[in-house]
Amino acid sequence: MPAAVATVLDAREHRLIALVLGGAFALATVVLGAMASPVFAVALPVGMAVACAIVLRPFLGVFFIVLLAQQGVFTQTVIPGVPLSGTDTLALLTVAGIGLTACRERRADRFAANSLGVRFAVLFLLVSCATTIYGGLQATNGLTKHAGAVLMLYLVVSLTRTERHVRLLVWALVISTAASAAIGVSDFALGTNLGRFGAGFGTPEGEIRMEQLAGDEAALQRRAGSANRSATASSHMMATGTLLALYLFLRGRRGRLVALGSGLLGASGTILTFARSGALALAVGGTWIGARFVRQRRFVVALVLAALAGGALVTLAPDLLWERFGQLAEEPEEDTTLQTRLGMTFIGMELLAQNPLIGIGPNTFAGRSAEFEHRFAPRGAKRKQLHNMYVSVAVEQGLVGFACFAGMLVVALRGLHRARKRTSGATAVLVEAVQIAFVSYLFACAFQPSDFYKFTWVVIGIALATGRLGMPTAEQPALPETARA
Repeated sequence: MPAAVATVLDAREHRLIALVLGGAFALATVVLGAMASPVFAVALPVGMAVACAIVLRPFLGVFFIVLLAQQGVFTQTVIPGVPLSGTDTLALLTVAGIGLTACRERRADRFAANSLGVRFAVLFLLVSCATTIYGGLQATNGLTKHAGAVLMLYLVVSLTRTERHVRLLVWALVISTAASAAIGVSDFALGTNLGRFGAGFGTPEGEIRMEQLAGDEAALQRRAGSANRSATASSHMMATGTLLALYLFLRGRRGRLVALGSGLLGASGTILTFARSGALALAVGGTWIGARFVRQRRFVVALVLAALAGGALVTLAPDLLWERFGQLAEEPEEDTTLQTRLGMTFIGMELLAQNPLIGIGPNTFAGRSAEFEHRFAPRGAKRKQLHNMYVSVAVEQGLVGFACFAGMLVVALRGLHRARKRTSGATAVLVEAVQIAFVSYLFACAFQPSDFYKFTWVVIGIALATGRLGMPTAEQPALPETARA
């Protein structure tokens, strides 16, 4: 009887929420439709319907966040004049949904208190708060970015509770990769600039970036898809989704054609960024996948596909990609990109030696590096970033912050390793796919300051959630197989 009463109450609550929100949204549609354009009035009800669905089913918010993870060009502004991106809006709606449904959740489920990875993330954020005290405005901006990124991780971990949830997020990431890569490939083939090279499409910063690239023919040829990030960062994101897609194609049982198409698009998009680190990440993940197939019946098929892909790469890859790799191998001292990044790393080591415990503050390296730039960086160097996520975290959050960040990554890696041992069949394939893609992305982060990217924290969240699959209910009650979607 109590269960039936609870069910009735849940249904009544949902109807009441839907009625109140529906009435408010209908009124807002009429008012804003009269004030704004007809297009906005038509689009508004659709957005409101999605918002209602997310509030009632918070996991939908996480799903859309992952689905739009590489669509920053299109989601950077939802409402003109409001400084909220599409993913920020989805996160706020998801938080509202959690608040409305929290009374029916156990405390451990509600706050992800049983996730050691989330605890490390919160400690990392607290360290960022401590360093912001003397870091100035730039540190405050960095703290805001970290807070938003940690929120993404929390939402993914707290709401991803079953294998079905994990699988949905993995496929969302694969589709996001395919969409971003398709834009990069079409831009390259048609000579268009829809992706805008990841330079902030339609923003003043993007126009300034375009002016800076006007005299750099090599940079103008690079495509970053729709991630609204640099070509290098976009290549890392696409490589991650590509590896997921390829592994699901080779070992999965469902959606293989979609996985194959997404994998081919993702690989093409990664190559057209002309990012050496993205290509290396693909090589690392591809080698791992090949090693997994050595004793499998499909090894010959995988080997033939790899040979065909390699032949296509050698034949169709633009000359600029080979020139960038050739310069790295033959004349590394003439590679301005390499020399600049090495110089900035040496500067970071100097700053870390001065502030070893809690660092110099998030997002402050660009300003502080001017004190040492003349000693290590080559003349004319424009990049003032630490192109290494791990060094960047150590320098800006100190060894304490780095320990928290590293602890979070270790928990994710250990969880994936243990999940692989205790699962089998389709679940094991899913865990392996996430494990290979996650490790490859962590490798790529050694060439980019990715700790401020929400995509990084979303991927870490997926890895933490995947690592709990197959765990006994007594040990991990946050992952009941009957949890609702």
